[in-house]
Amino acid sequence: MSNIVKRDFKGISVAFEGKEKVSLTDLWKAADSPDNKNPNEWIRYAGAEFIEELSKKLNTGITHIITSKRGKGGGTWAHWQVALAYAKYLSPELHMFVNQCFMERIQEENNPELAITRGRERAIRKWKKEGKSDEWIAARIRTINAAKTNNRVLKKHGDDYMVFPMCANAMNRQILGMEAKQYKEARGLPVKSTTRDFLDDIQLAELELSSLVSAKRIQDDSIYGNQACASVHEVIAGRVHKAVTVRGV
Repeated sequence: MSNIVKRDFKGISVAFEGKEKVSLTDLWKAADSPDNKNPNEWIRYAGAEFIEELSKKLNTGITHIITSKRGKGGGTWAHWQVALAYAKYLSPELHMFVNQCFMERIQEENNPELAITRGRERAIRKWKKEGKSDEWIAARIRTINAAKTNNRVLKKHGDDYMVFPMCANAMNRQILGMEAKQYKEARGLPVKSTTRDFLDDIQLAELELSSLVSAKRIQDDSIYGNQACASVHEVIAGRVHKAVTVRGV
């Protein structure tokens, strides 16, 4: 699944897929998982008439309005109008929550800067709940800004989208001693977690500087190609890491 955004409702994550679908399973969990109100029961009985009418109005089959997905992130997903109806059925508070989420998505589409601001605020709230210090949060935000600068350059100088993971892996090998996938496996971290959320202030500073210097070198020296860009990142990150960790200076 792509374009998944998760919003917190009383400590429970509710997943939204683009502007179209919401995880009914997550809504049910957010309502404390009442047995008599699970998504399948509601779809079969209380919500059946609404779903049928929506299917007619949209001129599409019910299987396009309600979908089931397996594995991680699976469960029952539904068109946003169905999600609103189901949320209202579960509780007024949950209904207001889903309404607010969609209103914010519309606002953010019309004002991308607002989306960036809100996204950053949500991230900061999450990090604070995890006990991150203000200094760590500031360092983490700097790595995000540096990555954006780096990605803008790589988009112009790389061969295809693979340039991004190749360059990230090149820096990770030098600064972390391994690639992100290996780092997560070694520490038992979730596969889809963001590695940088588990680094310390110094490692984040190394990544920030390596990203900015690499981008400038690629741009100034007109370097093109995935492998050539990755090599620059590997060399620069190696030098940065050595400068930070060498003793006797």
